[in-house]
Order: sequence, then structure tokens, then C-alpha cells
Amino acid sequence: MFSIDLKSGYHHVEIHHSCWKFLGFLFQGVYYSFRSLPFGLATAPFVFTELIKQLAKRWRASGMRVVPYVDDLLFLYNSHSLARSTSAAVVQDLKAACFVMNGKR
Repeated sequence: MFSIDLKSGYHHVEIHHSCWKFLGFLFQGVYYSFRSLPFGLATAPFVFTELIKQLAKRWRASGMRVVPYVDDLLFLYNSHSLARSTSAAVVQDLKAACFVMNGKR
């Protein structure tokens, strides 16, 4: 068994530039806008979970046993060697999807 925590998961999801104006605020006369999925946005958990589901589908199709929960991923294995080889493939997939990990726990 191993787990992976994605670092600031929501911030890896870019927002289309046409929506930036809806995710901003004015401070001392300057308008600031989020360009990535902000924490606190009502739909953020749904959007992020849908993205993670796509990776989980791919992993499950290749025989991996994964339990995703928001930005945490739990992989279940009885064998240490199988968990080790699987973790390398998972890390490669996450890097290809431009996610940054806090590390394996």
C-alpha cells in the first residue's frame, strides 16, 4: 500500500482566460484574478474530482487498485514489490499530467 498527496491540487487546474474576470477581486485600486482553480469556489471540488477520476479510470483499467479522495490517492497492494513498481508508473502519469506531489507517504 502507498499513498500520494498532490500539492495544492486545485492550483494545477488552469481557468480559461474568459472566466478570469469572474474569479477576481479589487485591492487598493488593482484588480487581481485567479488563473487557476481557487480554493473556496463552490464547484472546485467537483471539477478537480472529475479530473482525478479520469486518471483513476486509466489506472484501474491497467489493474491498479486506487482510492482517490480529492487530492489524496491511496493505492492498495499486498506485495511491496508490486506497490513499488506501480508507484513509479503512477508518478510518471502524474508528472505527465503536470501535477506536483508532496511525496509518497
